[in-house]
Amino acid sequence: MVKTRRPAMMSGYEFHIRRQAIGLDLRTFANAMDVTISVASKLQTGRSPVNRDVAAYLQEVEDAVENRIATEHAFLDNLKVGDLKRLVLVTTPPDDWPHGPGTWVVVTTRLRQMIHAASGISPPLEERPGPSEAERPD
Repeated sequence: MVKTRRPAMMSGYEFHIRRQAIGLDLRTFANAMDVTISVASKLQTGRSPVNRDVAAYLQEVEDAVENRIATEHAFLDNLKVGDLKRLVLVTTPPDDWPHGPGTWVVVTTRLRQMIHAASGISPPLEERPGPSEAERPD
């Protein structure tokens, strides 16, 4: 019997481009998939096939980014122009955001683009440090 390799779910190039487009850094991806950086790197260069689990995780993060953008945009739609002028978009992810800081930057910059397109206002982006371990409640 001849063994044939099953085709990858997507090419390494597609994986690399989609991962970058949503701001998912290689370390966050590797940690989430419980693989080394070396294994993750091989996926994007095509030296290792992109399997169903990897494709599913990438889709999950893409969906999370798009869903968060939609949720935040719906909230912002209810603000008045005066409120938008005082708005600051924070690029530091909230504690409940599991997909890494790069993906949160994508969320905030996309929201900024949407606000500007709708109102001509470009809210500033600001990085705010999260609470330190000592400041967090138990």
